[in-house]
Amino acid sequence: STPMSSVASVSENTQVSETPKPFASSDPAARYEAGEGNGCSEQRTCANCPAVFSSENAFSAHIHRKHVRRYSCAICPSTFHLKTDLKRHELTVHRKDLAADTHGFRCPNPACSIPKKVFIRRDNFERHVSRCK
Repeated sequence: STPMSSVASVSENTQVSETPKPFASSDPAARYEAGEGNGCSEQRTCANCPAVFSSENAFSAHIHRKHVRRYSCAICPSTFHLKTDLKRHELTVHRKDLAADTHGFRCPNPACSIPKKVFIRRDNFERHVSRCK
């Protein structure tokens, strides 16, 4: 659960479009919405997904938020942008390594159909309790 490196890097599967692409729309309102007419004359298209950006800052933020993975799982090849996502992955996917009684939540409903089920994630537990009435 340590960062892959001190400097975030784009994974080998990530392609970054370095060449700005011109606006394609002839609709003035759509062109303004996309950034033309508000100081931007070019847009950036992400090579990894259909996202399009009217500013270099928005494009760069998208690449780092969606396509750069700084944290890697020590057990499997999964990688994550946020450390909290890695922790959640470790707790949910690799939970067999954990003692279930020391970490997790059990349904307090005596009529629960799965009374021995231990929920590792609080959000899944809360969703179960709200439906288990």
